[in-house]
Amino acid sequence: FHAVDFAPLLDEIRARTEQKYWQILLKRLMLRAAEAVAGERRCAAIVTGEAIGQVSSQTLVNLNAITQATRMAVLRPLVTFNKEDIIAESKLIGTHDLSKVVGEYCAIVPRKPATHASVGAVLRQEEQIDLGLLDAALAERRVIDLRALSLEALHAPELDVGEIPDEAHVIDLRGKAAYGEWHWPGAVRLDFSEALRVIPALDRSRAYVLYCEFGLMSAHLAELMQREGLRAHHVRGGMRAVRAWTAFREPGPV
Repeated sequence: FHAVDFAPLLDEIRARTEQKYWQILLKRLMLRAAEAVAGERRCAAIVTGEAIGQVSSQTLVNLNAITQATRMAVLRPLVTFNKEDIIAESKLIGTHDLSKVVGEYCAIVPRKPATHASVGAVLRQEEQIDLGLLDAALAERRVIDLRALSLEALHAPELDVGEIPDEAHVIDLRGKAAYGEWHWPGAVRLDFSEALRVIPALDRSRAYVLYCEFGLMSAHLAELMQREGLRAHHVRGGMRAVRAWTAFREPGPV
């Protein structure tokens, strides 16, 4: 598993290019990153999960502009699937519950995205990007051998919280429906992408506790917040742990 940090590239795209091309440029850079790793691994093709028309960057015209970022074959096994078909397939293979709560760290959605971008226009935009940032991201990527992976080895105890202090600012990262059904008393709901945007404005003097459905998204966000100097922790175990803690508290308003 090769994990490439695209945060510097996202900043570069936002700062130097027209907003309507953001998604197309991002996917072109991702294909270039995939091509570089595939070349090292002697792979014959790149596989993506794109489907025609699911989002603005996946019109036929835009897919053509994106695909031309690489000379390697791009396989799209879901290209003709409807969204409902993809969801049904994810449930069948057992990835649905985890994938639905993953934060879209690279989600950059323009207000008026280009749906019929010409290759020439995209190339002119791409000329504004420092592609050295992609080389740097690839050089610094994290490589994990999944066959030898221990889940305990990935556990970072410094991110965990033993209880939710009364004075902590609690952030719920689940969807609106789940939040509306029940949430920790006083918790504020934020989407993952929203939480990323507000990190620079958060009060450094406060403590923050995050939770989500399974404890994956909250751990990632807590780690990012700690890097920014915030006192942030998360509830390991997700909602199961949060619900267990409520048994030791007096019921309060939500």
